[in-house]
Formats: sequence, structure tokens, C-alpha cells
Amino acid sequence: MSSEPKYRMTISRLTVDKLGVKLYDKVSAVIAEMVANSYDADATEVTISAPIGQLLANKVKGIVTDKNLVITVTDNGIGMTSDEVNDFYLKVGSERRNDPRRGDTTSKYGRRVMGRKGVGKLAPFGVCERIEVITSGGKVVSGLGIDRKKSKGHVISHLILERSGILTDVDSAYYPKTGPSDGCVRKFTGTSITLTLFDHRWVPEIEDFERQMAQRFGLSSPKWKIILRDSLKPSKDASAVREVGHFDLKLKPHTKIAFIRKNSAPEDSRTRADFETKGPSTAPDPGIPPGFEHEGAFFPITGWVGYAEKPYKDELMVGIRVYCRGKIAAQTAVFNLNAGFTGEHDVRSYLIGELHATSLKFSRAQSATGRETCTTTKRRIRLNPAKPFPAPSPWPIYPRVCPDNEFPPSSALRFPRSARRRSHR
Repeated sequence: MSSEPKYRMTISRLTVDKLGVKLYDKVSAVIAEMVANSYDADATEVTISAPIGQLLANKVKGIVTDKNLVITVTDNGIGMTSDEVNDFYLKVGSERRNDPRRGDTTSKYGRRVMGRKGVGKLAPFGVCERIEVITSGGKVVSGLGIDRKKSKGHVISHLILERSGILTDVDSAYYPKTGPSDGCVRKFTGTSITLTLFDHRWVPEIEDFERQMAQRFGLSSPKWKIILRDSLKPSKDASAVREVGHFDLKLKPHTKIAFIRKNSAPEDSRTRADFETKGPSTAPDPGIPPGFEHEGAFFPITGWVGYAEKPYKDELMVGIRVYCRGKIAAQTAVFNLNAGFTGEHDVRSYLIGELHATSLKFSRAQSATGRETCTTTKRRIRLNPAKPFPAPSPWPIYPRVCPDNEFPPSSALRFPRSARRRSHR
């Protein structure tokens, strides 16, 4: 009797195209996915080298001509062994958070991982034909260095993936090409991913690029740094390098409300006493809870909300940005309020903020598309930024971050109807 399994399920690689590649068509979005992978690999520094402000390919009468430009994303994370490349990187759709071999947190720094669906690795194929991966990880062993001399270090996995070879309607396995340094060793761990043979896409100007990265990653840590480098400028040119920072947003006096984890509290705490809210006077405000209770458990949030000093037209700045595990999950200015409510101009123009949560859940339809959402409940809200807030604040906020096994409504951020009626007095 044959030992081969009787039944076999195959998935067309065109499905990979629909689930991964077609979700990403902007350079900044593609690079953001690569940076998220670096974060999940416990990198402390990731460098993005790209031809800043350039069109990556010409297009005349529908014909795209490559310009021989290169984008490289390099990190100093833990890297991958060849087995890990096969088991994790080349396995599309593997959900890391439920994988007992990797888990929900990273091995070195205990970070809550950003990756969720296992398709972000396909993102570069949304803008280019060729991906070259050079990574080294695992234990230190004896071997040959890249110079072919005896050495000790971490084994290198060097592979090349081509979109045209993957996106065919053939169900057989795809075998990436191996690069010349595959199997050699080097002294350090980390991963470098190089993109070439581009579609007709733009790389943003460095100021815009920096702001887009800052908006997508709401992280503040001495162990995490994102560096942008213009590959077309000399390395000694000061304008060629930019470290991604945070938005410099100036607020109206007496309008900021901050949700804080106390300094003595562990990073992964969910204990109510470890969190507090500080009102516009900067004094603790017990009337505004820094989270919510659900089924006997406390779900904290951190961050802040307030009114901007000047109205912002920049869509990256307007509204409240909601982050899950350090990566942006939603952004809203009016919390799904219908147009025409009293104070609408002030809210759309001035209301800004940044809220951080540790878990968001999705409806089944949203899970299929990767569109992350969250819900917020607000009981009393004051929408007039012209007047300073008294202390304590008259508008307690009750953010509601959906716990496990609970699916929110399809709207991104919503007020209850009672709050909409009381939106302005």
C-alpha cells in the first residue's frame, strides 16, 4: 500500500497574488511591512536605503522600463537559519502569534509582535519583480567566510525570489534561487532585503517619508531606531540621512489628557493600579479611567489626546491615531459621527492624539482583508477647543479595546448615540 497521503489540498499561487501582493502598491506601505518584520526580529536599528524622491521606473505607452534603482532594508535583528527561512519566511500565511515555536512575543526583548497574518513578507512584490534576502542567525559555528577563508560566525542564508516565478497558475512548489554567499558564515546576525526591477512607483521625498514612517510606527524606545538613507547622495552629505522621530505637534494649553503606565509598572502589566490618567492640569484625574473593565479583566491604554494649536490639513496628523503593538491600526477625526454636528469644524481641524493598545480584534470580513479596527466608547465629550478644560476634565473617555473572541462592529471608531446627542452644549 502506498505511503503517500490519500488526499492533498493545494492553493494556487494566484491566490497569493490576491491575498498579499495586491494589498500593497505604495513604496512606503511596502517598506513599513519590512520594518515591522525587523521589529519582530528584535532589531534595535533598521536602515532603509532608497532613491529618495525618485520614480523607480519609467512608463511610456503602457510599457514599464526599469531604471536600475535599488531599495535595501537592513536590520541587526536575530536573523534566520536556513530551517527558519523554510519554516517561517517561505511559508505564506503562517500566523506567528499562534505558533508555539515562536509565540506572541519576541525571544530577546519580549516585544509583542506586530505581524499577524504572515502575508506582509509578500508586500515587496506589490512594487517590484525581484527580492534578494541575505540573513544570518542561529548559533556560532565554524565555516568559510564570504572571502572563502576559515572563520567562525552565523551561517548565512542567501536566496532570491522572483515574482514572475511565483505568480503562475501552477500548484507545484516554488524553489527560490540561492545566492553566492549562501552557506558562508559572518560575525553578526541580521537580515538585509534588497528590492530591484520595479514597477512604475514613486519613492516619497525624505520629509514625507519620515512622517509616514513616524505615523505608521508609534514606538518610543531606546532599543528601536529607524534610519532613512538617500542612496543617490554621498554618505557624507548630512541631508542624505534622517532618523525617524515622532510628530512635533503643538497643543493648545490646558487641552491635553494623558493615559500613562507608571514608571514602576512592568511593560506588560494589566493591573489597574499600574496606570493613571493625567488631566489638562497635569494632575492625576481619577475621573477618567486609563482603560476599561471587561469580564473581570482590566484592559489598559496609554497615550494622549488634545487640541492642536493650529488646524492641520496634513492627513497624517489630523485625528486620533490608534496603535496596536506599536503599529498603526486605525485613525479617526470624528469617530463616525454624521456630518453636520455642532463643533464639527473644531473636531476635524484640531482634535489630535495617539492611543496605544495591546490587542485589537476583527470581524470575520475585516480579518479576511487585513483591515484592523477598534471601537471606542465616549460618554461625555466637549468639542470646543477655544475654551480651556477645567480640572478635572468634564469628558471622561472610556476606550474599549476588544478582548479575545469578541468581534467589534464594522465601524472603525464609534460613539454611542447618547454621546452624539450630547456632543456639544
